[in-house]
Amino acid sequence: MRPDDDAIHITMPGEPTPGTATERDRNGCLVERRTIDGAEVIVHFDDLPECDRAVVDGIPCTSAVRTIIDIAPDLCAAELDHMIQAALARGLFTPDELRARCTAPDLARRPGARMVRRALIRLGLGHSR
Repeated sequence: MRPDDDAIHITMPGEPTPGTATERDRNGCLVERRTIDGAEVIVHFDDLPECDRAVVDGIPCTSAVRTIIDIAPDLCAAELDHMIQAALARGLFTPDELRARCTAPDLARRPGARMVRRALIRLGLGHSR
């Protein structure tokens, strides 16, 4: 599922609304499409451990590490490499933090985590696992 330019994507714990049409995203999470005040909102339902949560300007969101893992399947290799490099340059996380989350048991088998591990190797910041 390539992110829609105008859609708002959110990830939240829980389950889709009973009876609604759902699909799965490239990481295998259930997805529900909603329209709120005329805006398309794509809700990804997934477990969100505390380490994957952040608050930015008072708004709860996923951490930079989790965001990159989640959207990696929707990016080409060059886009993913650029995103990782930009986040590292801004000090949002270290290569070790990103690698550790990508190899954690709850995420290691997800397509996004595998893609990020390969990106770290391409960027000379990781090693093959």
